[in-house]
Amino acid sequence: MNSDYTIEQLREIVELAKRKESGVNPEPFLLKKAAGLKPGDRVATLAWNGYRHFELYYGVSGIGAVCHTINPRLFDEQIVYIVNHAEDRLLFVEAGFVPLVERLRPQLPRNLGIVLLEPAETGLPILATHDELVAS
Repeated sequence: MNSDYTIEQLREIVELAKRKESGVNPEPFLLKKAAGLKPGDRVATLAWNGYRHFELYYGVSGIGAVCHTINPRLFDEQIVYIVNHAEDRLLFVEAGFVPLVERLRPQLPRNLGIVLLEPAETGLPILATHDELVAS
């Protein structure tokens, strides 16, 4: 198990497992409702591997949308190209990459919705945080 998890994150993982074990996984429906996603839409993630990132793989594919990762080690120009070429509808961003997205924002599509995987201070036009989407 990853020793970088906090007790709170481990509790969330347990709760997620309980929801899935009971056969109820509301996340795909919440993503569809809250973010207006539809089958075929593309969703990008800019994050290190973690439980929220893991949930997105299932939540996004569960509504027929396409989830792809963006390697944060790429050059700025490569990240901009990937997001623009994919015509992403949403970009899920880990707090540590907010400065990168702030720097690239003028080159990204205007209609790109940005969702933070955890709360962070930013001047970006944020659609929501991951927890707000799941709670809605």
